[in-house]
Amino acid sequence: MPTFPTRIVAREPLASPLRASDEQLAALPPALVIVDEAWGGHLRFHPDLPESAMGAGADICVQSTHKLAQTLLEMVRGGVGEQPVELVVFCEAARPLDRAFLATLPFTVREVGPLVDRAEDARLRRSLMDGSFEYVLLFESSGMYSGEDIPWLLSHLTGRLDAVWGSRRLSVRDIEESYRLKYRKHGMLGAVSYAGSHALSLAYLLLYGRYVSDTLSAARAIRTADVLAAPVTLTHKDVNQYLLSDLLRRKAEMFEVPVHFYSLSPDQVRRTTIRDGVRAVGTILWRRLKRAEPTAVETGRQPRRDDLQMAREHADDAPPAQ
Repeated sequence: MPTFPTRIVAREPLASPLRASDEQLAALPPALVIVDEAWGGHLRFHPDLPESAMGAGADICVQSTHKLAQTLLEMVRGGVGEQPVELVVFCEAARPLDRAFLATLPFTVREVGPLVDRAEDARLRRSLMDGSFEYVLLFESSGMYSGEDIPWLLSHLTGRLDAVWGSRRLSVRDIEESYRLKYRKHGMLGAVSYAGSHALSLAYLLLYGRYVSDTLSAARAIRTADVLAAPVTLTHKDVNQYLLSDLLRRKAEMFEVPVHFYSLSPDQVRRTTIRDGVRAVGTILWRRLKRAEPTAVETGRQPRRDDLQMAREHADDAPPAQ
C-alpha cells in the first residue's frame, strides 16, 4: 500500500471552510490535503450550505453520515412538508447541528440535552405541554430506521386514533435480513431473540387482549397526554412497555403500520438480552396489576403541569431491574 507525506493544513469544525490561503498551500512541500469531515455528509444537498471539503479542493476527506441530519433529510425526501401538520422536531444531539443546514428545512428544529437526565426530560415535557401539541412522534435516529417513514406515520394520524405504532415485523424482508446479519454466527441466540420478541407480544394479548407485533419499535406516534403520563424518561429502555401498557389498559385506539428497518453490524449495536426481556415482561405485568390514576386522556381534560409531577412520583414506584 503506497504511503504519502502528509501535513495537517487545517482542521475546522463542521461546515467551516478550509482556511489555508493559496500562498500557504504553495509554500508547502508536495503532499495530499486530507480533511476530517466526519459530519459533513449533507453539505452537497443544498446550495446555501458551505462547500464540501472535496469541492474546496481537498485530495481526501474522511466522512460519515450524521445520523440526525440523515433523518431530517429523509423526512424531507419522504414528503413531510405535504402532511397537514404543524411540525416541530426536538432532537437530542451530541453536537450542535449546523445552523445553515437547519435554515433550509421546511420545519422547526429544536435541540435538547441528553434525555437520560431527568431534568432535561422534564424540560422537554414542559415544552410539549406549552406548545399544545396533540401528538408526539418518538423516533430513533440510529441509522436503523428510515426518516422517510415519519411522513408515513403522520399520514395516519386522525382525531380518532390515540397511537400509530410502527412495526418492523410487518416489514417481513427487513426483519429477516436483520436476523441473518445479527445472528449469522449465533443461531441459538437468534432463535431465543425471535421467541422472546413474540413472547412480549403474547404477554399483551393475554393481559390486555391485544396483540402488538413489535413491542420494541422505535418509531411511534402517540397522543401527547399519554407521553406526558409516562413515569420514566422518554429514552428509558422500557418506555415502550409503559406506553403500551397504559394505552391498552384504557383500550386506546391504536393502529400498527409497517416501517423499514436496516440492521447494523452486531459490533455497532447492543443486542436485547434475556435479562432485558424478563424486565420488560415484569413491567407489563406490574402495570397491568397496578391501580393507575386516570390520565388526562381518560378524563377528557387537557394535560396540566401537575401531571408531570405525578409522573415523576410514580416513577419512584417502578419495579426494580431484574
